[in-house]
Amino acid sequence: MDWRERAACRGMGADLFVLDKGDQRDVAKAKAVCATCHVQEECYELAETPVYIGGVLAPTLGVWAGMSGKDRRNLRLKRESACA
Repeated sequence: MDWRERAACRGMGADLFVLDKGDQRDVAKAKAVCATCHVQEECYELAETPVYIGGVLAPTLGVWAGMSGKDRRNLRLKRESACA
C-alpha cells in the first residue's frame, strides 16, 4: 500500500492545503489535519523533492507534513546550517 493511501488528508480537496498566504486560520485547519497523520515523514520527503517545470525549479506550495512553505524552508535552512 502506498503511503498516500494512509494519509489523513486522503480524499480531501487540495484547496484545504494550497492556501492564500494571508489566511492563517486556513493554514491552522490544514496543519490540524496533518497533526493526526501517521505518514508525515513521507509527505515531507515528497514536498522536498525537487520538481522542474520548463527547466526551472518549481516551489512546492501549501501545507505538507504539517508545515507551510515557510516552515519547511526554515527547517531546511536549520538542517543545512547544522551540517555545515
